[in-house]
Amino acid sequence: MVLRRRKTEDRGQGAVSGVASRPLDRAQSASRDCPLSSVLCLLLSVLCLLLSETSAFAGNTIDDDYAHAEKALTQRKMREADFWITRMLTREPKRDLAELLKKRSLPPASLLSPEYDPSYVEWFIASSRSLWQVPDDKIKFDHRIYEIKFARSARYYVAVAASPRLEQWAVSRPGAPVYLISTGDPSARVSILSNYSTLLLETGKHALQYVWSPQFKDIDADGVPEIFIRYNLTWGQGFRQYLNIYKINNDIKLELFKKFEGQNEGMARVLGDGQIEVASGFPSQPALPPMSYDLWKVETWKYANKVYEKIGEKTMPHPLKSKEWEKFV
Repeated sequence: MVLRRRKTEDRGQGAVSGVASRPLDRAQSASRDCPLSSVLCLLLSVLCLLLSETSAFAGNTIDDDYAHAEKALTQRKMREADFWITRMLTREPKRDLAELLKKRSLPPASLLSPEYDPSYVEWFIASSRSLWQVPDDKIKFDHRIYEIKFARSARYYVAVAASPRLEQWAVSRPGAPVYLISTGDPSARVSILSNYSTLLLETGKHALQYVWSPQFKDIDADGVPEIFIRYNLTWGQGFRQYLNIYKINNDIKLELFKKFEGQNEGMARVLGDGQIEVASGFPSQPALPPMSYDLWKVETWKYANKVYEKIGEKTMPHPLKSKEWEKFV
């Protein structure tokens, strides 16, 4: 993740002034030696420079994309194939991808609880797909990177970037349809310009299912906002939700200040007043399997005296199993 203070002379989202063009090659070489093999990169404004570069692929037709995917599969370059297939999934008119997907030979589907409200399942699938519906100027074709979410404050710009990986998901019910989605590849690496600080979001082997638009909130009233990034990582047969809070130091360096985790299809979010809600699923009876966890334990946290303190706790029915889920996404 790279942070840059916005300048008044910047021209639109894609321009970063005063940056030489060649450090990209050196950074790309350095990224191959990165010891963190399982990361997703959160890029701040330097990503705009990467994505603004002209690529010969930007004007591709869907037939061109198909040919690239087919070639990548023949060469067993699965990350490259997933990039082109993801691009086709978000384009019109649609192209029949059955042959390509047969060659891709994806692992068996991950499963969602059959007790989830059907409208939540629809959101889960649609939200994953929506991440990759971005214009060509938000795609770095040569490095298979998408800028999937971004936000601006008066002085700063933050973007979340990832490379797509295809996965299959289905509700754990006989005869349930299997859905194809793209998630953020946990093994992806992103090139960093050498004259910027970098922060990597470590995800282990867990893919990024969804990420919300970043938020800026000045929780300590020092005139410099903190950055809040909320996201889901796939985890077994479901997901965990995280809320990371970053501090901006010296206008260029981003440091993780606090991470909240909602386990077992839980929640971690910042409220309008800056308080944090964190929920984890748990069973009302010890014998219930994880897919049948029917309760949420919800904690409320408040920032005071330079730390977050827990100020409340409650138990509620698991909202993903009713229409109540809409209040928490």
